[in-house]
Amino acid sequence: MQPADMNSVLKGFVTQPIHVQLGKQSSMEGVCVAPISNEMLLGHDLLRHFKALIDLRSNCIWINDESIPLNTTFRDKPVVAKVIMSKRTEVPQNSVVRVPCKLEEMLGAYNMEPVNNLQVLMPVIRVTKEDLVVCLENPSDQFKTITKMVVVGNAYEFEDVPEGGDQQVMSAGGIKKNNVADVHHSSITEHHRNPLSMPGAGSASQTREP
Repeated sequence: MQPADMNSVLKGFVTQPIHVQLGKQSSMEGVCVAPISNEMLLGHDLLRHFKALIDLRSNCIWINDESIPLNTTFRDKPVVAKVIMSKRTEVPQNSVVRVPCKLEEMLGAYNMEPVNNLQVLMPVIRVTKEDLVVCLENPSDQFKTITKMVVVGNAYEFEDVPEGGDQQVMSAGGIKKNNVADVHHSSITEHHRNPLSMPGAGSASQTREP
């Protein structure tokens, strides 16, 4: 993805085509998922496909003489928080350790991803409100030291999605979308429970060191 700044690039992915309905118009579209902390919809191609007109003064979208109201909301709490090491930790070569961490801000259930410059490997995990413990894997032949208060990841809070059927209806504008997956908000994923079972764990030849 290429943002407005020509020197900056976002790493994202495009889902398989899903059913999208905007007012009375419907289409099968691929959705681009990007690591953006603010709530927004990058839908320029979709709006152009529907030949939509955006009326900012009336806060609505016009499609074929149909007015679709827009919902503008602002959160009063953070949705992204830094994951910080609680203590200095040494990870021996070809091994995995479990270490406690803390969040910069309090969140509900969230998904945690490692930062790009981390010296060791760390799986993506889903966490509820319990204490945060992460796995650090060192597939190299050298000791790795992670100092206290270092940021090792970012936590992204989950959105509450109502259950029911193959499609979910958003309250704003009559926009419908398919569920990508039924997310189970478990405290920790299976590969986090048993990190040595991950493909390439403990093998420097199968895992690329960051």
